[in-house]
Amino acid sequence: MAYQPKSYRKFIAGTMTAAMAASAFAVTTPQQVADAQEQRFSDVSPSHHAFETIQRAADRGIVNGYSDGTYRPSEQLIRGQAARMLANAIDLDTPPVTSTPFEDLSADHVYADVASAMHEAGIIIGRHGGTQFDAGTVISREQMASIPCSCI
Repeated sequence: MAYQPKSYRKFIAGTMTAAMAASAFAVTTPQQVADAQEQRFSDVSPSHHAFETIQRAADRGIVNGYSDGTYRPSEQLIRGQAARMLANAIDLDTPPVTSTPFEDLSADHVYADVASAMHEAGIIIGRHGGTQFDAGTVISREQMASIPCSCI
């Protein structure tokens, strides 16, 4: 993707942030609330403070949890996971890749597809001059909040 002026990136970032915020407050019907009471992840009970939010994110395909049926809500989020969730939230196409724009990701890395798609869409520019994705690095709340601003 060609370089875009800062004002264009800010417009896209603002639009994406508004869309994500609006979808977070979508109206939920009583039936959806009743359906959400089914425990999807073995480590997130209906009494968990984020139960409904996690269920809704799973219903929308934003999060999938782990293969052992857990969600691990207290575990720290890494950059690759954050990119995958954001790509799922905006329904970004993440086709297989043969190369990536980041020196630290090979084409067969688990996050290569999402990192490349997010970079191509102008959402993620990378670290260290755009050369590193740092997929396994824990992401801070500040960094997570800045992802739509092309700051990861």
